Amino acid sequence: MEPPKEFRDVLITLENSIIPQEAIESTPSRKEGIPEDLEKNCRLIGCDFIHSTGVLLDFPQVSIATAQVLFQRFFYAKSFLKYNVQYMAAACIFLAGKIEESPRRLRDIVNVFNHIKQKRMNRPATPMEFASTQYFNIKNSIIKYERVLLKELGFCVHVKHPHKTIITYLNTLGKSDNNELIQKCWNFMNDSLRTNVFVRYPPETVACACIFLAARLMEIPLPEEPGWWLLFDAEYDALEDISLEILELYQKSWRTIEETEREIALIKESQNESKGDSKITELSSSSRPLSGDDSPRSLTNEKPLEIKLSLLGAVDVRQSSRGPSPLTLTHQTHNEPSTSQSRSPSSRRRSRSRSPSSRRRSRSRSPSSISSKEISIKKSIISKEISIKKSIISKEISIKKSVITKEISIKKSFYVQEGHSGANVFQDIF
Repeated sequence: MEPPKEFRDVLITLENSIIPQEAIESTPSRKEGIPEDLEKNCRLIGCDFIHSTGVLLDFPQVSIATAQVLFQRFFYAKSFLKYNVQYMAAACIFLAGKIEESPRRLRDIVNVFNHIKQKRMNRPATPMEFASTQYFNIKNSIIKYERVLLKELGFCVHVKHPHKTIITYLNTLGKSDNNELIQKCWNFMNDSLRTNVFVRYPPETVACACIFLAARLMEIPLPEEPGWWLLFDAEYDALEDISLEILELYQKSWRTIEETEREIALIKESQNESKGDSKITELSSSSRPLSGDDSPRSLTNEKPLEIKLSLLGAVDVRQSSRGPSPLTLTHQTHNEPSTSQSRSPSSRRRSRSRSPSSRRRSRSRSPSSISSKEISIKKSIISKEISIKKSIISKEISIKKSVITKEISIKKSFYVQEGHSGANVFQDIF
């Protein structure tokens, strides 16, 4: 077999991609505060949603398995806080139908998506209005998630399944005539798709684990000295690990969709609050008034150019027209010789003829007042930027709403004009 090829950091191979143990233990979801049990629950909900959608739309089992493996791979690269579980599950089954040459219309997937969501949340099953805003929102979201899925996986969406491998291994072990054992292995293999074993182990090892678990539960003896799994290049520890992952599905009580969405929403709120507090502390620390250590007198050991640049923002505009600021004069008295001797007599007279009130104003300017002016200027700039962004967003929303309403009105008028005979054409448009 040819070794896999690398193309711009993308591994191109027909084998399943195996995620290393370090990436499994530190997933993006756990880095953002989601606990391990909640992450497993989200994966189970997404894979169960894919399976229910596949059954209702009469997908082949291979397409359902491909969608579940793609779903597991994606959320080892992205977090559950950033992407909706159900939208990504719908995008996975939509893409898997194309990969396995059993495509379904996006309109059917949207309708089944809405139906399953209502059933899971114990709501009355009401059909979605065709060409409604809700329909277009779900449709556009699924298309967007499909693009994100392809981009994140690098368009490497090939999945190798152990369906045929189980039958081959049972033939080798001489158990191909036991239909009950074959069905039991097949069931375990389908249930294992709801766990992460297909991204941790090759499909041949998963097939051996399903045979191992089914034979143990049905008390069917298989050769153990030497172990039969060694014939298929599998390890005993891997078989035990996969078997425990499968049995955990049946023994553990899992959360519902409403409980899972509520917990994820709470984690999002806590993270947004912490981010807001950190921004406030950064702003306050950057705009704090000058302390005694930061005063110009304490900076006398620095170079004159560095001090002038650091104090450039604190110089008053009105003072710059009259002469040097008090801060630079203070520094000059410590580090540089006074330039008053080199000035002309006319400039000396102008400096002496200034009014006492202007001298008092120049003396009364402190670094704290200057820093408060900087804070007010920053606040006004930030408020202006926020108002500009809000106006831009509101204009974009109004434009999108007007476009959608025009499209809906055109399509409805077309449907009314064509009558019942134009219904098929109307369906093909969507």
